Amino acid sequence: MYYAPCAVLVELAVEEGSGKVEIVATQTWLDAGKVIVKELVEGQIEGGLVMGIGHVLHEYLPPGEEGPGNGTWNLNRYQVPLATDVGVWQMNHTILPPFNNSDQRKGIAEVVMIPIVAAVTEALYQITHKRFYHLPVTATDIKEALA
Repeated sequence: MYYAPCAVLVELAVEEGSGKVEIVATQTWLDAGKVIVKELVEGQIEGGLVMGIGHVLHEYLPPGEEGPGNGTWNLNRYQVPLATDVGVWQMNHTILPPFNNSDQRKGIAEVVMIPIVAAVTEALYQITHKRFYHLPVTATDIKEALA
């Protein structure tokens, strides 16, 4: 098996007046199989977590000629999550030990960004009692759901 199962829990807070989301803490569990360079896997976990938070809360990419495919998009038009957006001091992770001695190395790539999207949207549902079926979930969306 070369797939790397991954799970994430997120603790977040929402400012009722503005709908602004604060990521308080995260916990990621990853089955990476036999790890060769632990620091690279940890970096992948952290980077994927930030990518996922960006996707769920910030990443609006319009379709068509105005979108990022037109070649004019760069950091001036794309909101990259900053340390203040991702709870950087409480980004926790657990790299699970190999299942057994024959457990293979597993390519994790961006698989670590997938569960954070579900974790954030579920946490927002628990706060607002509204399911969001689009991304990004904006502060305006949250504020309207709380009204």
